[in-house]
This record gives sequence, structure tokens and C-alpha cells, in this order.
Amino acid sequence: MNLLSFDTIRTYVGNTSSLPPAVGYSRDIQLGSLKILTEFDRICREHNLSYFLFAGTLLGAVRHGGFVPWDDDVDVIMPRQDYERIIEIYNQHNQIPGLKALRYTYPKGIWNLIKVQHTEIPSLFIDIFPSDFYYKQLSIKENEELSNTLKQLIVDHVQGQSTWPSAEVFHHSFMELALEKLPALKPLPDVKPMLMYGPEYLHATVKYWAYDYDMVFPLRPIQFEGHTFLGPNDPDLCLTLHYGDYMRLPTSLHMHTNLDQMPMEEILAIKKFIRTK
Repeated sequence: MNLLSFDTIRTYVGNTSSLPPAVGYSRDIQLGSLKILTEFDRICREHNLSYFLFAGTLLGAVRHGGFVPWDDDVDVIMPRQDYERIIEIYNQHNQIPGLKALRYTYPKGIWNLIKVQHTEIPSLFIDIFPSDFYYKQLSIKENEELSNTLKQLIVDHVQGQSTWPSAEVFHHSFMELALEKLPALKPLPDVKPMLMYGPEYLHATVKYWAYDYDMVFPLRPIQFEGHTFLGPNDPDLCLTLHYGDYMRLPTSLHMHTNLDQMPMEEILAIKKFIRTK
């Protein structure tokens, strides 16, 4: 909220590419996250792992050519087979000191994903979400029903058991449950699948959890902050399904990091991180 006033936003409605970029600590965090993303991209390309920019990062690429000015993290999606390999491959081949890929669970247990995070700078990370193939074509109404079903499955699953032997077992338990409840997750010959968000993470504000295959594949290059990354085949359709009228600016701003409470030690560490080659 401290980056842009709503009067400024109103001035730029209809010309979102002219919005001023973030400045100060917010920009430092963005540049730190960008550095992590470029290393992630290098490793994925060298080891033939697929990913694509997603959510606010894809929105920023399309609407702003880089970060949404008030956004301060990076989101990517990986197909399940590559998602399950990324921790081992990343941690073996990462060349930037301090970065590590790990499974992460937020306190409520309904948000589970993989992060590439700086071990000493909590505000620098990228979020990696899994995706699965769903072997059934869905109407918009059926897509919404699937989304609601998955959301309820996640909540019920977390409430059903309080302890798990490890984060990996806990994360995998969501997919095991989904396979049990959703037969269409099992491969079928000669059926063109849809791409569905993995069941580990509750995307609470997302209405439709499945994308037509051709919306996503083949993956295509997309520009973000002057770098070339991978994006979905049709970003416009993907963003419309995710956000609705995504070119319309929001009526409120949200940041993941409270800049007013950042310790000076972390601020200085971020500045050093983005300056180090």
C-alpha cells in the first residue's frame, strides 16, 4: 500500500504498462527473487525440466513486462514428474551460495509446495507448484465443481490427521487421496488431458483449477524483467481463467512482506545478495 496511491492507480487505468516500477526495499526483494529465478531457469533448461511462469508472475510478465509493482515473490508451475525431481537436481547443481530447494508447509497445512529459498534471507524465494494431468474434458461448470471438490478434500484431509512422519509423506498424501477420489487423474489412452493444479496447495481464490491442454502446451518463451523464461502457450486464456479481467487493476494491494518490520540485517543481506555475481 505504501508503493502506489489509489489516485495513481486510477490515473493509469487502461495503460498498465506505464505504471511506475517498485522502488526501494520492494525493488531489492524483486531483484533478489529474479536472481533466484534465473538460476532456477538455468538448471531446468540444462536438465530438461519443464516449468512455466504462473499467477502473479505471469500476470506481471503480460501486463507490466516484469514484476507487478506491488508484488514481491515469484510463482512457477511444474508438471508432476519434474516437480518430484526438482529438489534433488536443484540442490546438486545450484551455483549460488545460500540457496536451497525444500518442501514447505504453511502452518495451517493446506498450503504445501516446494520453495527455492535463501537459507539466511527469508524474504527471498520462489514458489514452485505442482500440476497434474486430468484425463477428462470439463465444461466451465464442471471445472468449477472440480475446484470446489478439491478444496474441500484438502481441508478435510488436513483436519483428519494431525501428525505425519515427514514433510514428504505429508505432501504425497494429498496426491494419494486425490487419486483415490478422482479416477480421471489416472492416465487413459487416446484421451487428451487437461492440466490441473496439484492437490497439495489450496488455491483459495481460484475458481477454476483445470486448463485445456492447448492453453498451456507447447510452452513458449516469455519476457520478464528483460530475461526470457518459459510461459504457457496462451497466457491470455490462462490469466483469464485464473483472474477474470486481469488487465483491470485491483482495488486493493497485497504484499507478502511487511517492509516496515524488516530487520536491517535482512535488508543489508538482500542488497549484498543482488550485487554479488
